[in-house]
Amino acid sequence: FETGSGTSTGQKYIVGIDDNGIRNGVDNVEYIIDYTSVGYETSPDLVAAVIGENGRDGTWARGSGTFSNTSQGVFAEEDQEKDPERSHVSEPIAWVAFESCSDLIQATSMPSAMPS
Repeated sequence: FETGSGTSTGQKYIVGIDDNGIRNGVDNVEYIIDYTSVGYETSPDLVAAVIGENGRDGTWARGSGTFSNTSQGVFAEEDQEKDPERSHVSEPIAWVAFESCSDLIQATSMPSAMPS
């Protein structure tokens, strides 16, 4: 995916990558994915991932509870293998939001004839 927004098979989508520079661990502040510009009527289907390796503990993206037709909150969920705290440094987050129940496969037509 490339960052940006548009429609596919008539369904709205938006793709983003961002690092807000704020500690986004569960013990910190949630990262807010803002997709107000797309104009979803209901909460979209969203996939998010931590795409960095900052800090010494592993992380993955986890929803924070904030979820609406304009935004989704995400934490950099940190493992607790070596310590009990879940504070984490800022991480870049990649995400994509599609209108709820979108078909992610866009049909394309095959060429009518093979090139000679």
